[in-house]
Amino acid sequence: MPKSKALIGLRSICDYLQVSRKVFYDLVDKGLPVKRLGNRWVSHTEVLDKYFEKAVEVEKET
Repeated sequence: MPKSKALIGLRSICDYLQVSRKVFYDLVDKGLPVKRLGNRWVSHTEVLDKYFEKAVEVEKET
């Protein structure tokens, strides 16, 4: 998927991560880097990629 500086919403985040909304909310509770704008969840794909890259690095260290 092409990288963009545009914000993506909940449905697009779930599609990008290939997860259900329930898993999305579980990930939010665990620190997924998303923000609330009014009643919408938003993030950037680059931020999500960095979050998971860091998580993989931490997993490899343990």
